[in-house]
Amino acid sequence: MNPYFALALFLAGLLLALAGWSFVSGRQARVREKVERHFAGIIPGEAQAAVTAPRPGEARWWQRARTRLGGALGYQFRRRDLVLWPAALAAAAVLGGTWQGVAGAALVPAGILAAAVLVLRMRLARQRAHLVAQLPVFLDLMLRALATGRDVHSALRLATEESQDPLRELMMRVRRESELGVDLGEALRNVAESRKIPEIGLVAMGLKISYHFGTSPKEMLASVITMIRQQERARGELAAMTGETRISAWVLGLLPVGVATYIALTNPGYMAAMLDDPTGRLTFAVAAGLQVLGVLILWRMMRSV
Repeated sequence: MNPYFALALFLAGLLLALAGWSFVSGRQARVREKVERHFAGIIPGEAQAAVTAPRPGEARWWQRARTRLGGALGYQFRRRDLVLWPAALAAAAVLGGTWQGVAGAALVPAGILAAAVLVLRMRLARQRAHLVAQLPVFLDLMLRALATGRDVHSALRLATEESQDPLRELMMRVRRESELGVDLGEALRNVAESRKIPEIGLVAMGLKISYHFGTSPKEMLASVITMIRQQERARGELAAMTGETRISAWVLGLLPVGVATYIALTNPGYMAAMLDDPTGRLTFAVAAGLQVLGVLILWRMMRSV
Protein backbone atom coordinates (compact mmCIF):
# COMPACT_ATOMS: atom_id res chain seq x y z
CA MET A 1 0.00 0.00 0.00
CA ASN A 2 1.17 3.50 -0.77
CA PRO A 3 2.57 5.01 2.47
CA TYR A 4 0.93 8.35 1.68
CA PHE A 5 -2.42 6.62 1.28
CA ALA A 6 -1.99 4.72 4.55
CA LEU A 7 -1.08 7.93 6.39
CA ALA A 8 -4.08 9.68 4.84
CA LEU A 9 -6.38 6.87 6.06
CA PHE A 10 -4.90 7.10 9.55
CA LEU A 11 -5.38 10.87 9.66
CA ALA A 12 -8.94 10.51 8.34
CA GLY A 13 -9.75 8.08 11.15
CA LEU A 14 -8.14 10.41 13.67
CA LEU A 15 -10.23 13.32 12.40
CA LEU A 16 -13.42 11.24 12.67
CA ALA A 17 -12.56 10.32 16.25
CA LEU A 18 -11.84 13.97 17.06
CA ALA A 19 -15.14 14.99 15.48
CA GLY A 20 -17.01 12.55 17.74
CA TRP A 21 -15.14 13.79 20.79
CA SER A 22 -15.84 17.38 19.78
CA PHE A 23 -19.56 16.64 19.48
CA VAL A 24 -19.75 15.00 22.92
CA SER A 25 -17.68 17.68 24.66
CA GLY A 26 -19.70 20.41 22.94
CA ARG A 27 -22.93 18.96 24.31
CA GLN A 28 -21.42 18.84 27.81
CA ALA A 29 -20.27 22.45 27.51
CA ARG A 30 -23.74 23.58 26.42
CA VAL A 31 -25.34 21.78 29.37
CA ARG A 32 -22.85 23.40 31.77
CA GLU A 33 -23.55 26.83 30.30
CA LYS A 34 -27.31 26.39 30.68
CA VAL A 35 -26.86 25.36 34.33
CA GLU A 36 -24.63 28.37 35.03
CA ARG A 37 -27.15 30.74 33.41
CA HIS A 38 -29.99 29.20 35.39
CA PHE A 39 -28.25 29.66 38.73
CA ALA A 40 -26.58 32.99 37.88
CA GLY A 41 -29.17 35.02 39.77
CA ILE A 42 -29.73 32.47 42.57
CA ILE A 43 -26.31 31.48 43.89
CA PRO A 44 -24.55 34.16 45.99
CA GLY A 45 -21.57 35.91 44.53
CA GLU A 46 -18.81 33.92 46.31
CA ALA A 47 -20.47 30.59 45.59
CA GLN A 48 -21.06 31.50 41.98
CA ALA A 49 -17.42 32.51 41.68
CA ALA A 50 -16.44 29.09 43.00
CA VAL A 51 -18.77 27.36 40.53
CA THR A 52 -17.56 29.28 37.48
CA ALA A 53 -13.91 29.50 38.50
CA PRO A 54 -11.53 27.92 36.01
CA ARG A 55 -9.94 24.59 36.79
CA PRO A 56 -6.40 24.53 38.25
CA GLY A 57 -3.90 25.35 35.57
CA GLU A 58 -6.58 26.81 33.30
CA ALA A 59 -5.06 30.30 33.34
CA ARG A 60 -1.70 29.14 32.00
CA TRP A 61 -0.12 29.77 28.63
CA TRP A 62 -2.92 27.99 26.77
CA GLN A 63 -5.56 30.21 28.35
CA ARG A 64 -3.63 33.37 27.50
CA ALA A 65 -2.91 32.22 23.95
CA ARG A 66 -6.53 31.19 23.46
CA THR A 67 -7.77 34.59 24.62
CA ARG A 68 -5.41 36.49 22.33
CA LEU A 69 -6.06 34.35 19.27
CA GLY A 70 -9.79 34.31 19.96
CA GLY A 71 -9.85 38.10 20.12
CA ALA A 72 -7.78 38.41 16.93
CA LEU A 73 -9.76 35.88 14.89
CA GLY A 74 -13.17 35.87 16.55
CA TYR A 75 -12.90 32.12 17.16
CA GLN A 76 -13.28 30.41 20.53
CA PHE A 77 -10.32 28.04 20.71
CA ARG A 78 -10.61 24.93 22.85
CA ARG A 79 -8.12 22.33 24.00
CA ARG A 80 -9.14 19.90 21.29
CA ASP A 81 -8.03 22.45 18.69
CA LEU A 82 -4.45 21.71 19.72
CA VAL A 83 -4.95 18.32 18.06
CA LEU A 84 -7.68 19.05 15.53
CA TRP A 85 -5.98 21.84 13.59
CA PRO A 86 -2.53 20.20 13.32
CA ALA A 87 -4.17 16.92 12.26
CA ALA A 88 -6.21 18.68 9.57
CA LEU A 89 -3.14 20.52 8.27
CA ALA A 90 -1.13 17.29 8.31
CA ALA A 91 -3.84 15.55 6.28
CA ALA A 92 -3.80 18.45 3.82
CA ALA A 93 -0.01 18.18 3.60
CA VAL A 94 -0.25 14.45 2.86
CA LEU A 95 -2.82 15.01 0.13
CA GLY A 96 -0.78 17.85 -1.33
CA GLY A 97 2.38 15.74 -1.22
CA THR A 98 0.60 12.88 -2.98
CA TRP A 99 -0.56 15.33 -5.62
CA GLN A 100 2.53 17.49 -6.25
CA GLY A 101 5.32 16.32 -3.99
CA VAL A 102 7.11 18.70 -1.64
CA ALA A 103 5.62 21.82 -3.24
CA GLY A 104 2.08 20.51 -2.79
CA ALA A 105 2.80 19.41 0.78
CA ALA A 106 3.84 22.98 1.61
CA LEU A 107 1.35 24.98 -0.47
CA VAL A 108 -1.89 23.09 0.22
CA PRO A 109 -1.88 23.43 4.05
CA ALA A 110 -0.54 26.98 3.78
CA GLY A 111 -3.38 27.89 1.43
CA ILE A 112 -5.98 26.25 3.67
CA LEU A 113 -4.61 28.03 6.74
CA ALA A 114 -4.53 31.39 4.95
CA ALA A 115 -8.09 30.91 3.69
CA ALA A 116 -9.30 29.94 7.19
CA VAL A 117 -7.66 33.01 8.74
CA LEU A 118 -9.12 35.25 6.02
CA VAL A 119 -12.63 33.86 6.49
CA LEU A 120 -12.42 34.21 10.28
CA ARG A 121 -11.16 37.78 10.01
CA MET A 122 -13.94 38.72 7.59
CA ARG A 123 -16.53 37.16 9.88
CA LEU A 124 -15.02 38.98 12.86
CA ALA A 125 -15.19 42.30 10.99
CA ARG A 126 -18.88 41.74 10.24
CA GLN A 127 -19.57 40.82 13.87
CA ARG A 128 -17.82 43.95 15.11
CA ALA A 129 -19.72 46.13 12.66
CA HIS A 130 -22.99 44.54 13.80
CA LEU A 131 -22.08 45.06 17.46
CA VAL A 132 -21.21 48.71 16.93
CA ALA A 133 -24.46 49.22 14.99
CA GLN A 134 -26.41 47.77 17.95
CA LEU A 135 -24.68 49.93 20.56
CA PRO A 136 -26.68 53.18 20.04
CA VAL A 137 -30.00 51.38 20.61
CA PHE A 138 -28.55 49.57 23.64
CA LEU A 139 -27.23 52.78 25.18
CA ASP A 140 -30.52 54.55 24.44
CA LEU A 141 -32.32 51.82 26.40
CA MET A 142 -29.92 52.40 29.28
CA LEU A 143 -30.61 56.14 29.13
CA ARG A 144 -34.36 55.56 29.30
CA ALA A 145 -33.91 53.20 32.26
CA LEU A 146 -31.70 55.73 34.06
CA ALA A 147 -34.31 58.42 33.44
CA THR A 148 -36.88 56.33 35.34
CA GLY A 149 -34.66 56.29 38.44
CA ARG A 150 -32.85 52.98 38.02
CA ASP A 151 -29.18 52.59 38.85
CA VAL A 152 -26.56 51.72 36.24
CA HIS A 153 -26.58 47.98 36.99
CA SER A 154 -30.37 47.75 36.72
CA ALA A 155 -30.29 49.80 33.51
CA LEU A 156 -27.66 47.47 32.05
CA ARG A 157 -29.73 44.42 33.02
CA LEU A 158 -32.87 45.85 31.41
CA ALA A 159 -31.07 46.89 28.22
CA THR A 160 -29.41 43.46 27.97
CA GLU A 161 -32.75 41.68 28.22
CA GLU A 162 -34.18 43.87 25.44
CA SER A 163 -31.18 43.58 23.09
CA GLN A 164 -30.43 40.97 20.44
CA ASP A 165 -27.41 38.81 19.68
CA PRO A 166 -24.47 39.24 19.24
CA LEU A 167 -24.56 42.25 21.61
CA ARG A 168 -26.82 40.43 24.05
CA GLU A 169 -24.28 37.61 24.49
CA LEU A 170 -21.49 40.13 25.07
CA MET A 171 -23.45 42.10 27.64
CA MET A 172 -24.54 38.91 29.39
CA ARG A 173 -20.86 38.25 29.98
CA VAL A 174 -20.44 41.77 31.40
CA ARG A 175 -23.49 41.27 33.58
CA ARG A 176 -22.19 37.96 34.98
CA GLU A 177 -18.80 39.50 35.81
CA SER A 178 -20.53 42.45 37.48
CA GLU A 179 -22.71 40.12 39.58
CA LEU A 180 -19.56 38.30 40.69
CA GLY A 181 -18.17 41.52 42.15
CA VAL A 182 -16.15 42.92 39.25
CA ASP A 183 -16.51 46.66 38.73
CA LEU A 184 -18.88 47.38 35.85
CA GLY A 185 -16.44 49.70 34.12
CA GLU A 186 -13.67 47.11 34.46
CA ALA A 187 -15.90 44.37 33.04
CA LEU A 188 -16.76 46.55 30.04
CA ARG A 189 -13.09 47.40 29.55
CA ASN A 190 -12.16 43.70 29.54
CA VAL A 191 -14.76 43.00 26.87
CA ALA A 192 -13.63 45.99 24.80
CA GLU A 193 -10.01 44.83 24.90
CA SER A 194 -10.76 41.18 24.14
CA ARG A 195 -13.08 42.00 21.21
CA LYS A 196 -11.14 45.09 20.03
CA ILE A 197 -14.21 47.36 20.19
CA PRO A 198 -13.09 50.87 21.25
CA GLU A 199 -16.68 52.15 21.48
CA ILE A 200 -17.35 49.86 24.43
CA GLY A 201 -14.08 51.07 25.92
CA LEU A 202 -15.42 54.64 25.81
CA VAL A 203 -18.53 53.53 27.68
CA ALA A 204 -16.34 51.81 30.28
CA MET A 205 -14.18 54.90 30.72
CA GLY A 206 -17.23 57.13 31.11
CA LEU A 207 -18.79 54.84 33.71
CA LYS A 208 -15.55 54.72 35.71
CA ILE A 209 -15.28 58.52 35.64
CA SER A 210 -18.89 58.96 36.74
CA TYR A 211 -18.38 56.38 39.51
CA HIS A 212 -15.21 57.99 40.88
CA PHE A 213 -16.48 61.59 40.70
CA GLY A 214 -20.12 60.89 41.56
CA THR A 215 -21.57 62.37 38.36
CA SER A 216 -24.46 61.08 36.29
CA PRO A 217 -23.53 58.93 33.27
CA LYS A 218 -26.47 60.20 31.22
CA GLU A 219 -24.57 62.93 29.37
CA MET A 220 -21.67 60.60 28.68
CA LEU A 221 -23.96 57.92 27.24
CA ALA A 222 -25.70 60.49 25.07
CA SER A 223 -22.33 61.70 23.75
CA VAL A 224 -21.23 58.15 22.94
CA ILE A 225 -24.51 57.53 21.08
CA THR A 226 -23.98 60.67 18.99
CA MET A 227 -20.36 59.77 18.27
CA ILE A 228 -21.18 56.20 17.16
CA ARG A 229 -23.94 57.38 14.84
CA GLN A 230 -21.64 59.99 13.30
CA GLN A 231 -18.96 57.34 12.76
CA GLU A 232 -21.46 55.00 11.11
CA ARG A 233 -22.58 57.78 8.79
CA ALA A 234 -18.97 58.62 7.91
CA ARG A 235 -18.16 54.94 7.25
CA GLY A 236 -21.14 54.67 4.90
CA GLU A 237 -20.06 57.75 2.96
CA LEU A 238 -16.46 56.48 2.75
CA ALA A 239 -17.62 53.07 1.52
CA ALA A 240 -19.69 54.74 -1.20
CA MET A 241 -16.75 56.92 -2.27
CA THR A 242 -14.27 54.01 -2.41
CA GLY A 243 -16.57 51.46 -4.06
CA GLU A 244 -14.66 51.59 -7.35
CA THR A 245 -11.37 50.97 -5.54
CA ARG A 246 -12.77 47.93 -3.76
CA ILE A 247 -14.11 46.46 -7.00
CA SER A 248 -10.70 46.97 -8.63
CA ALA A 249 -9.04 45.14 -5.74
CA TRP A 250 -11.42 42.20 -6.11
CA VAL A 251 -10.77 42.04 -9.87
CA LEU A 252 -6.99 42.15 -9.41
CA GLY A 253 -7.14 39.44 -6.77
CA LEU A 254 -9.45 37.05 -8.65
CA LEU A 255 -8.22 37.58 -12.22
CA PRO A 256 -5.04 35.42 -12.00
CA VAL A 257 -6.94 32.61 -10.29
CA GLY A 258 -9.70 32.79 -12.89
CA VAL A 259 -7.25 32.76 -15.81
CA ALA A 260 -5.34 29.79 -14.36
CA THR A 261 -8.60 27.88 -13.81
CA TYR A 262 -9.76 28.64 -17.36
CA ILE A 263 -6.48 27.39 -18.85
CA ALA A 264 -6.57 24.23 -16.73
CA LEU A 265 -10.12 23.46 -17.89
CA THR A 266 -9.71 24.31 -21.57
CA ASN A 267 -6.15 23.05 -22.10
CA PRO A 268 -5.24 20.48 -19.42
CA GLY A 269 -2.19 19.33 -21.34
CA TYR A 270 -0.59 22.75 -21.04
CA MET A 271 -0.86 22.74 -17.27
CA ALA A 272 0.18 19.08 -17.07
CA ALA A 273 3.33 19.75 -19.09
CA MET A 274 4.15 22.67 -16.83
CA LEU A 275 3.65 20.65 -13.65
CA ASP A 276 5.65 17.69 -14.96
CA ASP A 277 8.74 19.86 -15.41
CA PRO A 278 10.74 20.80 -12.26
CA THR A 279 11.18 24.37 -13.48
CA GLY A 280 7.46 24.59 -14.21
CA ARG A 281 6.58 23.37 -10.74
CA LEU A 282 8.94 25.90 -9.21
CA THR A 283 7.44 28.67 -11.33
CA PHE A 284 3.93 27.60 -10.36
CA ALA A 285 4.85 27.53 -6.65
CA VAL A 286 6.44 31.00 -6.83
CA ALA A 287 3.41 32.36 -8.70
CA ALA A 288 1.04 30.88 -6.11
CA GLY A 289 3.07 32.39 -3.28
CA LEU A 290 3.14 35.81 -4.95
CA GLN A 291 -0.60 35.56 -5.57
CA VAL A 292 -1.28 34.86 -1.89
CA LEU A 293 1.03 37.72 -0.89
CA GLY A 294 -0.70 40.09 -3.31
CA VAL A 295 -4.14 39.13 -2.02
CA LEU A 296 -3.02 39.79 1.57
CA ILE A 297 -1.58 43.19 0.59
CA LEU A 298 -4.78 44.15 -1.25
CA TRP A 299 -6.84 43.01 1.73
CA ARG A 300 -4.81 45.17 4.11
CA MET A 301 -5.16 48.13 1.74
CA MET A 302 -8.93 47.63 1.55
CA ARG A 303 -9.15 47.53 5.34
CA SER A 304 -7.23 50.80 5.65
CA VAL A 305 -9.52 52.62 3.19
